[in-house]
Amino acid sequence: MKKILLAMATFFTVAANSQTLVVVHNSPDPTAAVVDVWVNVPSLGVNQKVIANFPFRNYFVYSVPTLPPNTAVNVQVKAANSAAADPSLYTKSFSAGIPSGNFVLEATGLLDPSLKNVNANDSFQIAVHPAQLTATAGKVNIAVYNGSPDAAPLTTQSFITTIQSTKRDTLNDNLAFAGSSSYNEYSVGSKRLHVYPTGSTAATLMANGDTLKALNGYAAHIFASGFVDTAGTNGGLPFGLFAVTTNASTSSSTGSGEPMIALPKEKIAGVVQVYHNAADPAVKSVDLYVGGIKQVLGLNFRAGFQSAGFIQDFDYVIDLHQKDSASSILNTTLRFGTDSVVAVVAGVLDTTKFSANPDGVSRKLNFFLNQPARLTAPAGSARVTLFHGATDAETISLTAPALGGLAIATATKYGEFKLADPLGTGVVSTSLGTVVVDVKLPDSSVYKSYLVPLTVFDGKAVTVCTSGFVDSASNQNGASFRVFAGLPSSPFPQILFLKDTSFTSSITNPAIADLSFRMFPNPATTELVLGFDVKEESNVSIEILDLNGKVVKTVLNDVFTAGTVYHTESVRELSNGLYFARVRSGNATSTYKFNIVR
Repeated sequence: MKKILLAMATFFTVAANSQTLVVVHNSPDPTAAVVDVWVNVPSLGVNQKVIANFPFRNYFVYSVPTLPPNTAVNVQVKAANSAAADPSLYTKSFSAGIPSGNFVLEATGLLDPSLKNVNANDSFQIAVHPAQLTATAGKVNIAVYNGSPDAAPLTTQSFITTIQSTKRDTLNDNLAFAGSSSYNEYSVGSKRLHVYPTGSTAATLMANGDTLKALNGYAAHIFASGFVDTAGTNGGLPFGLFAVTTNASTSSSTGSGEPMIALPKEKIAGVVQVYHNAADPAVKSVDLYVGGIKQVLGLNFRAGFQSAGFIQDFDYVIDLHQKDSASSILNTTLRFGTDSVVAVVAGVLDTTKFSANPDGVSRKLNFFLNQPARLTAPAGSARVTLFHGATDAETISLTAPALGGLAIATATKYGEFKLADPLGTGVVSTSLGTVVVDVKLPDSSVYKSYLVPLTVFDGKAVTVCTSGFVDSASNQNGASFRVFAGLPSSPFPQILFLKDTSFTSSITNPAIADLSFRMFPNPATTELVLGFDVKEESNVSIEILDLNGKVVKTVLNDVFTAGTVYHTESVRELSNGLYFARVRSGNATSTYKFNIVR
């Protein structure tokens, strides 16, 4: 802090106490853009320039000796580069001396009467406000000052998210020009500050108070500053919120003071999607806390939420609690930019109770982030991102048998995101309809196969999550392995579980015949996927027959080499009812029933 000597060295020995004065230049009048501040103490013959070339929205923190009672003091505001004999633009007289205690001296209002707008008493003045300088540990002590000459009485609300369970804090209510609120302590952290004309729901300003997170144990003096309407103000600066603090990092000893800390306008962040994919039964349902405040929306296993209500450049301190618990089980700080983000919660709470990961990857409960993420894809395509969330599963890859075993997503370990990019375009064509995708292990064996309805994904960015345990019995009987797709939707993403082909069969469930033929879904609506295994090169034909035995469609009649074949066939032209698929290979013929239901 800067000490004012005022040529009063004797008072440092006479006066046992000192006081702190926070001097703030908050007059938006362009005439007073830069001023000098003088202090005059007639009884001591002191007339001293204490601030030279003091710019608008700067401040000083002074430590001064407490003067004897009734020592008159005059604080004079003069034009920049002034001399002692120059006239004062404004004088604030303390005829009985500056009261004991700590104060904010706020220069505000207008020198030019032609700029007057809303408030009748908006002339230039030095408003004197009792000040507090510190706060309890873990708290910030906030007071608000209305220094905007043309602002109606203001109400300022503080909050963190739009879904917090508690009401917003009201920092001040119906605060008139040149007035100040009382000081109140709040939990330290980033805060969103919305300023309203009292009685209105239309905000004058929505400000980002991320900077308040650094003021643990200190006071924050927040000033409404500038013109709500700059028209006719000769270049006056627009309305904003600015903070002044007395902590050591912002105290100034320079000649023109320290700039007030701008609380910038909020900027909406990209869309945030959060998925709960932790199969540990102990965290099946969790409560979400942000900035220590419980949120209305909790998280359930294999569900999520989506929000466009977060802001950029703001620390969101996230905690997860077991349902109805007061203790945090997972903590992180998330900070968003313009890009969308997908966050997946995965892992287990107590790793000693669960199987190790085959690749040695940590299974501890954690947040996993995919950023930048996307919400959309060009028409005719889908942007598909795989997240491997099964803690006891080894590295997996995704391939498409119907596309000649084309790799869709290569080696992906637990906890990793991998973009499905089979052709190097960043997207997958949805013209393929419903395709079979194999989940393969490092030795190229197929662990499971799933039906992926690409047409449902058209135009969207989709997160596909492996989920649950490969061996449920060895993992606290947690949920078994499944795969789900999360599709963008607000406030809750659409969760679509992919069909495991091992559970999809003909209605009659025939014994395994030649070619190990299978078809799905059954019943079908628009498409039918037919799969078979060819042991050696041979001709295969598949026909669809109606109840009268009439061939209504020939699906295949071709020679296939050894391998697994999947074929997707449109059945849109077929009416509802029962049909048969007749499969011929060499001398073997098999017939399978299926339904079409719409």
